[in-house]
Amino acid sequence: MGQMGQITDNPLLLVLGLIVYAVNVLGLAWLMLDGRRRDRRWMVWGLFTVFLGLVVLLPWFVIRRRYPVVRDVPTSTLRGVAALAFALVVIVNLAGTAIREFVFQVARVDGSAMSPTLHDQDRLLVNKLVYLSHEPQIGEVVMMRYPSDPTRSFIKRIIAGGGDTVRIENGQVYRNDQPLVEPFVAPDNASRDDWGPEVVPQDHYFMLGDRRNNSSDSRHWGFVPRDHILGRAGWVWYRRF
Repeated sequence: MGQMGQITDNPLLLVLGLIVYAVNVLGLAWLMLDGRRRDRRWMVWGLFTVFLGLVVLLPWFVIRRRYPVVRDVPTSTLRGVAALAFALVVIVNLAGTAIREFVFQVARVDGSAMSPTLHDQDRLLVNKLVYLSHEPQIGEVVMMRYPSDPTRSFIKRIIAGGGDTVRIENGQVYRNDQPLVEPFVAPDNASRDDWGPEVVPQDHYFMLGDRRNNSSDSRHWGFVPRDHILGRAGWVWYRRF
């Protein structure tokens, strides 16, 4: 189906996420306070922890033994550092969410509908920033919301845009009566379908998977509105062999 992997709403995952969040805040607060008591660069260590996670605590457990406690931390400072730790974790999480929603997203391919361009379980980056400056282009591989269930995401190739007339005869795709040359469709993946002709509505797109004989796409669930396109598929950073 070419569906993109998604995290489902699971109460257990939510609880685990809250626990991890609390542990990060407590770990960061403790490291910053301990560094201040030993007169080390506690703010620098705190920032390392924010961006690299609690793995930073491991070298700190070794380094701290070399430096004795040289000052007491008043209660007011304890509260201030704890508040700062909480604020830093919140800011970083909000920044990460903003980047995921508006800049790029790491996605996982679930299925073989885009083979051989993309394979099952490929991990890739989806560029969400690119379509702020221009419209999606024919031939691009994009991540999109599934029209029949917008909570799910698919990855497909744009074949035609608004105003184009599309038809398929014996597996050959025609756009505006011109046969398309599609080197990304392997011979073993071709289909023998007939479809159309139909005119793509304005602000909509006709999408197909590259594995035509095993793909759920616009032939089955229709045209995709522009606002359902989330971003352009980019660099594949992991491929299972």
